[in-house]
Amino acid sequence: MRRLGAAALLVSIGLACGGGSGSGDGQLARIDTDTAENIARAVVTALDLTADLSTIGAEVTGGGVASAASRAGANAMRVALLGFVPLAAGSPIGPIAVECETDGTVTLTGTVTSPDTLTAGDRFTSVFDQCKELDANGNVLTLDGQLDYTVVAFSGNLAELFTLTLNLAFCGPNTSSACNQAFTVEEETVSNTRTFAVEGSARTVVDSTTPPLVKSSATGSTLALTEPAPPDPIEASVALRSFLTTLSQDDDKKTYELTGNGRLASTRFDEDPTTDDGEVRYNVTETLTGVTGNPPDAGIVLVTGSSSAMQIDPVDDTNVLLELDLDGNGTFDDATISTTWAALGL
Repeated sequence: MRRLGAAALLVSIGLACGGGSGSGDGQLARIDTDTAENIARAVVTALDLTADLSTIGAEVTGGGVASAASRAGANAMRVALLGFVPLAAGSPIGPIAVECETDGTVTLTGTVTSPDTLTAGDRFTSVFDQCKELDANGNVLTLDGQLDYTVVAFSGNLAELFTLTLNLAFCGPNTSSACNQAFTVEEETVSNTRTFAVEGSARTVVDSTTPPLVKSSATGSTLALTEPAPPDPIEASVALRSFLTTLSQDDDKKTYELTGNGRLASTRFDEDPTTDDGEVRYNVTETLTGVTGNPPDAGIVLVTGSSSAMQIDPVDDTNVLLELDLDGNGTFDDATISTTWAALGL
């Protein structure tokens, strides 16, 4: 998939869904010719979001994935954790201030067991304060709030081959009583400014022990992004639930393979934030493949709704077909929408 950064990907999922979501737990949304492209856009961006989350372990340790995934706030996060390894001589360490790319700081604290390696239970916290980074399009992204990292397991050598499992938590009122506000990302473009609040957690695993392949995965129960909608009092949000994404990147061939599944709830599938549109279930039934940095050129993503379904079917790394099953009979010949990966957010 196209690589986003840890901040850019959060903005992207908000833009892709029109900022939408709702509870929708267990209530399936209807997929039809009016909603198919919005739903496909949300699913594609969710896969891209979780694929990028999966690579954070490699970014933290300076691994090969960092060059493909380091954009926007990802750079600050990587610098944050890289700073702990040579400084750690016991616990606790910090606070240490790291300057962001354009303006603002990240304040770093942590508790580590060994100065030479990572150990299960090592904890790191990055508090972003008006941390301004540039995304791939030159837009200013401002990060505020707390992101927590906990080492679950580590084996190998940080400088060479390793396997690393991390728990990530975007701190907020719903995830910790110590957080009085959620992690936020503000995007400034030529035309407007938008702010998104992020809450939830994920577990990431990175394995670089079988070069030239770097394998990574992200799993989680809930990851929510909320966009205030001034002047309207309605808050729009998207909720990603019960997700698993696995990514394998070949550093020699510069190719990737991506699989995943999950549930995605929204109120903006039909463009109306006042109605709860329920959720869809998605599953990569044929592995998505492509050239690193580009959208997929092969594979199938099955999206299931209420008595309806859709296949997201790449034609190449530019064009994609949305093949619809409008009556839930398992055949995808009721309608076909031709669109592009760019229109779906990649």
